[in-house]
Amino acid sequence: MKSLRGLQLIPVILVALLFAGCAAKTTKVTLPEAKKISSEKYTNKVDNFMVLMDASSSMSYSYKNQVKYDIARSIAEYMNQTMPDMKINGAMKTFGHASEVTSKNVMDTYVKAPYTKAALTAGIDKVKVPGGLSPLSEAIDSSYEEIKSYKGTTSVVIISDGEEMTTGATTDALDKLKKLGTVCVYTIHVGDSQEGTRFLKEISGNYGCGFVVNAEELASPDKMDLFVKKVFLKDKVASAAPVAMEGDKDGDGVKDSKDECPDTPKGIRVNEKGCWVIGDLYFDSGKADLKPAGIAALDTVISIIKNAEDLKFEIQGHTDTDGKRESNMKLSEKRANAVMDYLVKKGGIAPSRLTAKGYGPDKPIATNKTAAGKAKNRRVQLDRIK
Repeated sequence: MKSLRGLQLIPVILVALLFAGCAAKTTKVTLPEAKKISSEKYTNKVDNFMVLMDASSSMSYSYKNQVKYDIARSIAEYMNQTMPDMKINGAMKTFGHASEVTSKNVMDTYVKAPYTKAALTAGIDKVKVPGGLSPLSEAIDSSYEEIKSYKGTTSVVIISDGEEMTTGATTDALDKLKKLGTVCVYTIHVGDSQEGTRFLKEISGNYGCGFVVNAEELASPDKMDLFVKKVFLKDKVASAAPVAMEGDKDGDGVKDSKDECPDTPKGIRVNEKGCWVIGDLYFDSGKADLKPAGIAALDTVISIIKNAEDLKFEIQGHTDTDGKRESNMKLSEKRANAVMDYLVKKGGIAPSRLTAKGYGPDKPIATNKTAAGKAKNRRVQLDRIK
């Protein structure tokens, strides 16, 4: 019986050796010096961020002679070194885990707190060895339970190879985040597996906010600089007050002869036609859902309207020219009403001060012949009611 039990152990040992042979040893990942983003020129466009790092067994294998988990940690730290000092709350979780690290599928390595580079570095360094299953859906569920209590908007950054994960469970978890209406999800793909690429693209595509990028691309100082700006920042200069000029009665920086929206409130930024287009409040084609960046812009609008208690406004929804005009008219009304609901319910603005109207594709501010122009036309703007 003893010899039989010994023979039964041989396949188990062989399997263990096979997996040990496939896994790579810890490797050092060297990246160029990170760019320094000026906190004088940029400020955070979101109020919080959450990093979800894949620490499962598939991350222990090599990609271009480097351990994928080491690549993931290096990219996370590279992002950290690129980020400027800013007043934003940060948090981080790892998911997967080798048994010697923890028995938990999801672990907090950086509990929500005001962001500092040192705090995020400590979170990144807390788990040094990958292992275990790939419970991304559990990590997102855990994040949801926390983020729903956060104030303001949140960027979630998922760093993973996208392998050995369940699409259905992950999509269900993401749907809960999406319903909060205050979250954008960005995925960083480590490796080049088609399975991982497809999975992470599905996350970005189904979520409707954010994008996927390969970790290899972000190893460039310029590309990481651009990533950090897109995910976390907005230009301070863009929010500067306009400069009044001669023949400009409302002081919005546009001469009266060209001003299609006269009597805009003092100090707000307008487009070249003198109209108050809410910055960053743009919509996906065919949709009226408010994006996190747009919500941040609406919070600024709320403060302006509250300081001008004697003014009333028409909220004007617009579309591009894609689709039928009748459908676009209804869609533009939905966009205007979505903004009005937010201003009333979240901002406490009296409904008597606001009206909502859809103008469909009839008042473009850019060409409808390019994707960029169409994106600008899918907008909401405010016009003062005299």
